[in-house]
Amino acid sequence: MACKEGDTKCIGPNLYVCESDWDPVTGYTTHWVLARRDAPECVEPEPEPEPEPEPEPEPEPEPEPEPPAVVPCEITITAPSSAAEGETVNASVRIKNVSPYHYSYKATIYAVPDLYPDYVIGSIDQVITSGSSVTRSTPFTMPDCNTTVFVSVERWSFDHWVYDNSASRVVSLEVPATYHLSVYVPPWAAVATLTPAVGTTQPTAQ
Repeated sequence: MACKEGDTKCIGPNLYVCESDWDPVTGYTTHWVLARRDAPECVEPEPEPEPEPEPEPEPEPEPEPEPPAVVPCEITITAPSSAAEGETVNASVRIKNVSPYHYSYKATIYAVPDLYPDYVIGSIDQVITSGSSVTRSTPFTMPDCNTTVFVSVERWSFDHWVYDNSASRVVSLEVPATYHLSVYVPPWAAVATLTPAVGTTQPTAQ
């Protein structure tokens, strides 16, 4: 069976191909290649553009390194180990910023007697740069009991104060020494002579 007019398909210069109807006798479908010199030159269709490759997913950003852990400040309390009642105790407190950052510190210094309520004897409230330190002299009068110098330090973090560190030192009460007097009486001084009255006998102390 011949190809129908208009069923041809250009496959090259002046060459066309068409597909006949299915032949029930032979059981085949015949492809006809036709050469037509009088046919206009066929124009090959432009190839379909290849699909653009999907863009590769952007790599996930590396997590930012965590900031180094905050190092608590270093507290040094200088005070005598003991003092007498009523004596002025010359204590001092030194706070050092040992972290790699500058921080604002607020310290409260207390005297804490064993027998009485505690009370504030000094404070620090300022920015301490990394590696720097601040010292405060905090004298107080020694009561009649042991007293602890206690320091509590807070650090400014973003928008509020947080606990940073604390330290303490005990100043013991000096107890006055007790003296025991011993009097030596020589034997010759142990004999006492009494002046007798008239008509009496003179007693002698042994």
